[in-house]
Amino acid sequence: MTGPQNHGTDAKNMNDVEKLRIVLPHWMEHNEEHADSFESWAKIMKSAGREDLAAALEKISREARTLQHLFQEAIKLV
Repeated sequence: MTGPQNHGTDAKNMNDVEKLRIVLPHWMEHNEEHADSFESWAKIMKSAGREDLAAALEKISREARTLQHLFQEAIKLV
């Protein structure tokens, strides 16, 4: 995927900062959904006896969640 996505806004009439005002909260929410998914898969792998893979997915989930504060900082800037 390349370039900014429209996400239901009239992107042609918006400057880049206005576009970010729309997409940053969406990206933040989407990131949290991914973190939840990673955590769910970690539980599945743990149940399947794949502790190694579960640990890797748990780490990915934690790292994804640490990005939330960076999204919040960026949102404050726009």
